[in-house]
Amino acid sequence: MAIRNEFVEREWLLRHLGHTIGTHNVDYIINFARDAGYLDADGCVTVLGKNFYRVASRDPGLSSLAISPQI
Repeated sequence: MAIRNEFVEREWLLRHLGHTIGTHNVDYIINFARDAGYLDADGCVTVLGKNFYRVASRDPGLSSLAISPQI
């Protein structure tokens, strides 16, 4: 379950950041997320990234970016 949650968090963060900074360049988005402290050097979501996901993904203004996990 933790692996699936990590995937959903990382996917949402990368999509949200790409939309926010206006790019589809995945390398740029990942580097941006690392610089912001949302991802560590291995691409795992940090505590800061998890907290950002928890708060921002529930913001009604960002609901169009929410990702529903596929079962």
